[in-house]
Amino acid sequence: MNRNFVVSLILLFILIVIIATGCNQAKTSIARDISLMETITESKNSINVSVDPRIELLSIVQILSNYPEKFPTLITKEKFDYKDKVMDYFGEFKEHKAIKTLEGMMPDFSYDVPPGLMLFMDKNFNVREDVELTEYIIERADGKNNINALFESLKEFCIDTNFIDFFNDNNNYYNRIINSTLELIPSDSNIIEDLEEYYGMKQKSYNVVLVSLYGNGAFGPNIDTKEDDTEILVF
Repeated sequence: MNRNFVVSLILLFILIVIIATGCNQAKTSIARDISLMETITESKNSINVSVDPRIELLSIVQILSNYPEKFPTLITKEKFDYKDKVMDYFGEFKEHKAIKTLEGMMPDFSYDVPPGLMLFMDKNFNVREDVELTEYIIERADGKNNINALFESLKEFCIDTNFIDFFNDNNNYYNRIINSTLELIPSDSNIIEDLEEYYGMKQKSYNVVLVSLYGNGAFGPNIDTKEDDTEILVF
């Protein structure tokens, strides 16, 4: 066989391998690039009632981990259809990296800190550019490296489980609990106006974030932006 022909075949084979590898890497890069959807929000009398996909994602990871065993009052013990859907859909992912990352941050990373941290995460799983992480959050998470590792593992969990599809498939449920909550807010009075008048100050926003998988009680963090605005939240 002609030597030049053999050399040409070898070079062609190498070129094909390089192109295929590059395509696979590009596909993988695209596949691992994901962002969360917008928060579902309705408002009444200056109160925003919402279901936040960041908190919903976290709560699912929490219920799959040993978090309910370590903090039995923080995750619901009630039985209802949505909880069953979560366990049926995500149950096979109990050994996922996100679960192990969360468990490795306990016990200090608990109570108000996990959902509070999610407020600092943007929909691309990075720390929001308009806020500064608080020393309280950083200390309870045992450092920024742990925070970044958790965000990255949540992104992987979101991709590996098709969390976005699950969230979108349950939009009717989220809207239903939002509307049920709005009905509890009096129409004939404005609680926020009364509070602002009493305290003599206004905040950027007042938010009730509904988390179906959480237990009794609530957390009430606030988050300060770099523009000195304050968002008040209740989970």
